[in-house]
Order: sequence, then structure tokens, then C-alpha cells
Amino acid sequence: MGADGHGEFEVRRDAWHIVFSPNDNDLVAYGVRENGGANIVLHNITSEESRSILPRNIATKFSQIYYNFQWSWDGEYIAFKARPKEGRMVLAVAGTNKDKPFYQELGPLDGPKRICFRPESNAVYVSRRMGSDRSRRVYLVDPFADFESDPEYQLMPEQPVALDNQPCDWSPDGKRLLMVSRAIEEPKSTPRVRDDFGVERERPVLILD
Repeated sequence: MGADGHGEFEVRRDAWHIVFSPNDNDLVAYGVRENGGANIVLHNITSEESRSILPRNIATKFSQIYYNFQWSWDGEYIAFKARPKEGRMVLAVAGTNKDKPFYQELGPLDGPKRICFRPESNAVYVSRRMGSDRSRRVYLVDPFADFESDPEYQLMPEQPVALDNQPCDWSPDGKRLLMVSRAIEEPKSTPRVRDDFGVERERPVLILD
């Protein structure tokens, strides 16, 4: 649909998280389930040509690609989180140029938080817990590094340490990062007691007027 509210048309009914390429006004990407797996499709809204960016042997490993995948600033890559049919959720980067195929998994992650690329380096910034972290903090990883084993995540310096942090977006010059920070929710402790049979149960809490 145009900015004036006219020219509406349907791209694909079962798609989710449809986003424009940063450097092509005719090209969009969206998530789909197809051929027994999950994939990201590139679709030209003028020519109506479409193609999937993940080869079938990779796409069929995934039951879900989450709503928060993001283009790199040069339009050459898409970073996404996916849930495999077996194992933990993973972060991965796939190439969008069919003449330069690229795919790199960047290890398992927890919940599907925001992902973003830094403009000048294409490093991926993501919110995650590592080691003794009590909350999610912002880490960066270079998807193009030569990994001998596991990808190397680096903690972004000078971020709030007592809050749950996640990246939102970089300024186009790569000098400023928008970030959302929230207070850490303390776990609620429920009183427990053993019953007459030795089974531990939650202690009932009575409120008296």
C-alpha cells in the first residue's frame, strides 16, 4: 500500500514479519513455513519473483523462524533466530545474494529478543545471558570470523549492569546504539511445607480481614 493509503495488494497470506530491503524499494523479506520446515523468502513486489534464502537441507531443520529477523545495512545478509526441531534455539546469518551463498550458525540462545547489525562492520548485536549474568546483556559477534570452535561473543562495554538490556537499532553512521533497559524481576519465593505424608507443597497463604 502506498503512503496515501491507496494501491493495496496482498504479498502472501501466510507470511510473517515482512520487511523491506534497506537498499531496494521493490524487495521484501518475510518468514514462511514450507516443505516441512521454516524459511525466509525474498520477494520482488514489482516483478512478483520470489526465492527462499535457506537451502532445503537447512530449512527443514527448523520448526520456526522468529518475527525479529533483520537485514544487514548493505542488504547482503539477514540475521535470524530459529527454533530447531531438535535442540535449543539458534542465532544464524544467511546471505541474500544467490551468487554469493553464505550461512553461519552462531550458537544457541535463549528467548527471541531483538537482533541488529552494526552498519560499518556487519557485526551482529544481540541480547543474551552468558556465564554468571543475572540478566540479559548486549553482546556482539562477528558472523564472518574464522571459528575454530564456538563463535566468540564480546560484551558491549559501558552498558547498564543492573538492568535487563536489549539492542534496538544503530544510527546509520554506526556511532550510536538505541537500547532498551528494564529492571530485573526478582524471583518470587512461595512458602512451602511438608504434608502429613512428607510431600513438600506450597504453604497456603491466608488473608484475614
